[in-house]
Amino acid sequence: MDRVKNLQVYEPSEQRKLLDCTIRDLRHAADVAPSLASTAQCSADYLQAQLLLSKAVDTRSWTGSSHICAQHTAFAKPAANQIIQLTKELEHLYLGLSTNEIALVLQLRLKAQALLFVLEMQEATLSRKNKSQSSGEKPLKPSKLCEEFFHRVQELKSILEKSDIAPDSFSRTLFNELLKLSASRKPSLVVKLLQPLLSHYSASEVDLNNKVQKSRVIIHEPQPNPDSPVVISAGLVAALNVDAVAENLTNPLHEIRIQVIYPDSTSQLFNLSPQDVKQSTPFKHKISTKIYLSHEQWSEACVVKLLFVKIVRAPLDVKHNTTTSETLPLSKAVEVTFHPKPASRA
Repeated sequence: MDRVKNLQVYEPSEQRKLLDCTIRDLRHAADVAPSLASTAQCSADYLQAQLLLSKAVDTRSWTGSSHICAQHTAFAKPAANQIIQLTKELEHLYLGLSTNEIALVLQLRLKAQALLFVLEMQEATLSRKNKSQSSGEKPLKPSKLCEEFFHRVQELKSILEKSDIAPDSFSRTLFNELLKLSASRKPSLVVKLLQPLLSHYSASEVDLNNKVQKSRVIIHEPQPNPDSPVVISAGLVAALNVDAVAENLTNPLHEIRIQVIYPDSTSQLFNLSPQDVKQSTPFKHKISTKIYLSHEQWSEACVVKLLFVKIVRAPLDVKHNTTTSETLPLSKAVEVTFHPKPASRA
């Protein structure tokens, strides 16, 4: 981690090289040193999010030709979404992060949300100019996107003030300058403020404590079964035994679900019952349950993916303070092969 101290003194290109090398070392350390795995993974994920942001706000891509800008958007938009996903995992899947460390994660997410907003405004502008746009696409609503971004900024400001945490320079500028525009909320003015702020983004060092533990679930049953598929009769349900161990979760009964992803990409969530969960240590629980899957529409052998996920609340409509549930993966997906047996003829 000494390699990424004082990152601000380096040029962005050098910062990215140092981040890339450090992330590789941390991933390797997580594999070979189990006692340091959670801290190494957490640090690597945080640095990975910073590396993605640094690449996505490269000044040359903002000001290049239309072709370069199109290439930039093709990379930057998925990168922004990946950063948001990484910061959600950092916030919700690691026990032991301090309030200040969570604040750093939330402020990094705000930068990704700001980048996403700028890119969506650029797409909205291009779509208005491009008359050949297919009628099947839903038009973006800049005013709604702008309003949602304002509420995210205000929400973060409230969180930091409640915890008495000083914002970083990016957040402070948004609190002082952006919120002054709340009366008009013109998307063009917001983009004009955000773009230079993002272009001057500089990665910062991270020094997490060694008490960080990652929440996870280890699945013992089922196991991948390509050579011995589960045979079921068409129109009936298949019972599938599930045995697993949950680690570093305070309340697995309410926090986690079993997710099944079917061949057509649809998914289903299964709740746990109190009798399914047995506590063995304060942060270790054994899970033993049975789920039932229906294959009535499947006529060929197929693979179903099973994994454990954590349920977290996320804002659905920030203006009206409504929320929805999101899932974060807690385990690797296990692929279970099923072989539907044709219904017998009378």
